[in-house]
This record gives sequence, structure tokens and C-alpha cells, in this order.
Amino acid sequence: MKTRLALVTAGAALLVLALAAPALAMRAADTGVPYGWLLQLRGVEQRADMTSRAFQAWTADKLVKRTIVDDNKTPDDPSDDLAYTGVALWRLVGRVDGGSPDRFDVKRATTAPGYNVVVTAVDGFSATYTSAEVATLKNQLVVASRVNGQPLTLGTASIKNPMTPDEFAVWKPNWPLKLVSSDPGIFGNRKPAGVARISIVAAAPAAPFEQGVSVETSAPVTTADADHQSRRGWTLTLQGHRTVVLPIAKFPATVSWDGTKAGNINPSLRYVYKGQSLYRLLGKVDDNKPGSFNLARAKKGYTIQFICRDGYKPKISSKLILKNCKPRLRWIVAKLKAGELLEGDEAPFRFVGGPPITQPFNNKLSAYGVIKIRLRF
Repeated sequence: MKTRLALVTAGAALLVLALAAPALAMRAADTGVPYGWLLQLRGVEQRADMTSRAFQAWTADKLVKRTIVDDNKTPDDPSDDLAYTGVALWRLVGRVDGGSPDRFDVKRATTAPGYNVVVTAVDGFSATYTSAEVATLKNQLVVASRVNGQPLTLGTASIKNPMTPDEFAVWKPNWPLKLVSSDPGIFGNRKPAGVARISIVAAAPAAPFEQGVSVETSAPVTTADADHQSRRGWTLTLQGHRTVVLPIAKFPATVSWDGTKAGNINPSLRYVYKGQSLYRLLGKVDDNKPGSFNLARAKKGYTIQFICRDGYKPKISSKLILKNCKPRLRWIVAKLKAGELLEGDEAPFRFVGGPPITQPFNNKLSAYGVIKIRLRF
């Protein structure tokens, strides 16, 4: 209760400042916001507070300072890019993760069950990351205090339902810190602004399979179980600008992903899977030219949705399958596991690959029982 009250009080104070004196956020150079702040770091056994002065001094270290460039959804136009600078999240977590305060305990972060990192803003909004995500994304997750060289502005305030009995003020914080990421798989709801606290909380071990029925589906898809249907009768439907149905007998198994070398992941994935690269399958339906993968369209962004036999419907962005502007070869739709056709719940196809698909303790993107891949432009 005290914690929530402190956040609400801080948020209310900043709301008053935002409504009463928005010009304060427009001051020049280093006086963009003329007051200091405190970042709370809370571990299970350790606690620390970092002042704005200490944070800025830390970012002055070239080995610590990190920059993330947000292209504002216009990758071909650098004129509106936003360059955020700050400290990588893993460094801040390392101050309270139970080990030495000057280093991040990678072993603890990547050993099951790990722990969760909760990033909380002054308005109470929060985003949660697994410790394994923090360790894997490393410098791709940054807690920023400046943008384009200037301190972050306070945020925006507005009046909802003006001149009515339901009139009320709302405020979207931006200051003092903002969590940003260069990983295209980290969307806006996981990048809170107005960050005031970073906490470590315990995490329960993951179940062998985390896949569940999608909230979009009221009941499982009615499909005969793999044990009662000839496994060689399965098909994979690709639906985009055109529809292609691939019989499992003709589905290629030329690309492999070795789950035995993927670290401490879900035991069900510790095998060698073989199938076809996801991007090659997308190339069959991502435009009206089925012979090649449309890289430009993938960069622009569209939704890739996997439809599974149990009704699960996970989605990823097309931007996520690109690394250094090239499609990821080892993100595959597999039909073979240890040299045999997939069986049981995994059949007929399973989407596997490196992080974050098979991120330790969080395998929700490793969809199994896949029967259709749908593109939404």
C-alpha cells in the first residue's frame, strides 16, 4: 500500500507540474526539466537508490553509455529519428540481483527458474521481463534519461470529456526515465515511460508446455488428434496475398535448429528440429510474386499469426524475423524432431528457433501443433 501510495503521489505531483507549467519542459539544453529525481532499485535482498546526478555521471562513462535509435516507424527517413541515451537495464538489475553490486549475475539470471524484473512508472504502469530476457537482450534494453541529447520532457496532459459532468484530467508521463529497446519484438506496452522503480520479484518455474488456448478462441479447433490421423496426411496452409496449402509429405526439411545447444530451455525443445526457414514460407504468400521473400515489405512491418490445433494463435511482427536487415535462417517451421515426424501435441508443425522464440522460461512463441500461418498486412 505504501509503495502504491508513493507512486500515485509522485504521479499526481508531476501531473500538477505538467498541467500548470508545461513551459518548464521546454527550457534549453541541460535545464530541460529543472529538478532532480530518484530511481529506486529493489531486489529480493538488496535495495539501492540512484539520484539523477549519479545516473548522469554513470552515463558519462563510454563503457556504460548506450544509445537506442527509434526510427519513428519511418526507417527510410532519418530526419525524425529519436536517439535515446542511458544505461542498459542489465547493469541496473546487477546492482540488486543478490551478487556483487558492480556486476550482473548472468548465471543466476539464466538458470531456472530465474526471476522477473518489473519496471514501474510514476503513474503505476509497469512492464515485466524475465531475467533471461534481460540477460539475452543485454544492451538492446536501455533505461534512457535523454533523447537527442536533451533531458526527457515531463509528458503530456489533457482533459477528457471537457465541459461535461464526466470531465477529468489525464497525464501520460515521459520523465524522468524511459525504457527503450532496439529489438523489434519489444512493443510499446513493454516500454514504460516515466520510470521510477526497477524491482526484482520471484518467478515460478515454467511448465513443460506453456501453450494455451488463445483468448480469441472460445473453444479448441475441432481437429482429429495426431494419434488418430495419419501423420502423413497433415498439411500447412499459408495465407497472405494468396493461399498455398503444403502437404507434409512435400514439406521440405532442409534447415535444422539444434535445441541441444540452446542452453537451459524448456526440456521439450532439447532436440534437433528440421523443417523450412519461416521467411522462405512467407515468401510464397507475402506478395503476388511467390518466388522470393519480400524484404522491403517485412521491414515495413506486418503481422505473422500462427494458428494451432488447440486454438492458440500467437502473433509476431515481420520485423522480428530480420536481423541486420537479413531474414533469420534458423527460425524454422519444423516437421521433424530427432529425425522423426512430430507426434502428439507437437504435430504436425512446430515453430522453433533462437531467442526470443525459445527464450529460457518463456517459450510462448514456440508454437506447436501449427496448421496455418496467416499474414495480416
